[in-house]
Amino acid sequence: MTCQDCAPLQQENTRLREALNELEQENAGLRRRLLVYENPHTPPSRRLVYPKPKRLADAPRYPGRPRGHRGVTRPRPQPDVVLEPPRKTRCEDCGSPLGEPTEVGHRVVEEIGNPAPRRVIDYLEHEWMCEACGEYTSSRHPDCPPLGRLGKNALVQATLLKFQDRLPLRKAAEALRRTYGLTVTPATVLDITRRVAWWIRPEYGRILQRIRASGVVYVDETSFRVDGKKHWIWAFTTETDTLIVVRKSRGKRVLEEVLGKGFKGVVVCDGWSSYRGFTDLIQRCWSHLLREADHLAEQGVPVTHLVQGGPHAAADAARQVVRVTERPGSRLGHAWPPRNRVVQGGRSEAGPGGHPHPVVTRRGCPRAAPSAPAPTPGRTAPDMFLTTSILTNRGC
Repeated sequence: MTCQDCAPLQQENTRLREALNELEQENAGLRRRLLVYENPHTPPSRRLVYPKPKRLADAPRYPGRPRGHRGVTRPRPQPDVVLEPPRKTRCEDCGSPLGEPTEVGHRVVEEIGNPAPRRVIDYLEHEWMCEACGEYTSSRHPDCPPLGRLGKNALVQATLLKFQDRLPLRKAAEALRRTYGLTVTPATVLDITRRVAWWIRPEYGRILQRIRASGVVYVDETSFRVDGKKHWIWAFTTETDTLIVVRKSRGKRVLEEVLGKGFKGVVVCDGWSSYRGFTDLIQRCWSHLLREADHLAEQGVPVTHLVQGGPHAAADAARQVVRVTERPGSRLGHAWPPRNRVVQGGRSEAGPGGHPHPVVTRRGCPRAAPSAPAPTPGRTAPDMFLTTSILTNRGC
C-alpha cells in the first residue's frame, strides 16, 4: 500500500475521531442534565424511569399469588344485633302450611348507620353581677364553641375533610352538605381551618418542645408551592411526634428556628449542606447511603471495603440490631445511645447488655473505618457491625 492510498484513510480516521469527540462531549452534557432527575439523591417517587426487576429468563411463571403464600381472610366479627326475616306460613310451590324452620343460616354483615343530620342547639350563657364588687361572673356549656355559630364536631369534620382527606374547599363544603345537611361556603371552610389552627396552637407548642428535647430527630425537606411560589415543607420526626413547618428557606436558619441553636441531639438526614452547617452530630439516612453505594458501583468504584460485606450487608445488620434491641412497650426499637454515651475519636462505650454504641463522628469524614474484628465465640453479626460502624455527616 502506497502513501497515496493511506492519505484518504488518514483523513477518514481524523474525521471519525472528531465526530467521536463531539459525540463524547454531547453524551457528557446529556449525562449532566440527566443527573438532575436521576442521581443518588433523587427519591424513588421522583424518578422518571423505574427499572424493571431482574428475573431469570428460564424462571417459571405462576399466575396469582406466590407459591407458599398463605391466604388471609377477614376475621368474622361478633354481631351486635340479630335480625330475623319475615316468617313464611305457606309453601311457595304447593301452598301447604309450614311449621318451624328446618335450618337456620347466618350472614354476618357489617353495616354503617346513616350520618346524623345537623342539629341546631341553643346554648344558654348565664352571667351574674356581684352586688358587692360589681364584677361579672359567666357560665358556659363545655360543648359550646368559644366563637362562631358552628359546633365543635362541625369544625373537626371540616378540618379532617380538608387536611386528612385532602379535599379542595369546594369539595369539603359539598361533603358537609351531602353528609350532614350543613350548608357552608368554601370560604367558610377556609375560615374553619384557620380557627381550628388557632385553637390547637398550644398543642403545637408542646410538640415543638418535645422535638427539641429529643435525643434523635429525623429531618427532611421537600419543595412545596404556596400561591405558585416555591417554598419548602420541613418534617421533624421523633418516636412519638411529627412537626411540620412550611418556610421559604431551605437553609440552616430553619433548623435553628425549630430545633434551637443549642440542640444537642443527633439529626438523621440526607446529605444537604444545611445540616452540616447546623450540627456536627449527623446520621446519614440509610436509603441515601445505599443509593449512593449503588451509584458508585454502577460507575465501577469499589465500595465493599467501607463495611464488611458491603453497605447493603451493613444495612441488613442494622435492621437485625433494631430487632434485637427492641424493648417491650417501646414504639420504635432503635440502637441509639443516650446523649452522654456518644463519644469521639472512633471509640465506643459499651451499653446495657454489653452492646457497644455507635460512634458519631464530628464534622468531616473519618480517616479510615476500622477493619472488622475476627468472629469470636458468643458475638453475633450485629455486635461486630456496631463495633465497626461509624456514623458520618457525609457517609464516607
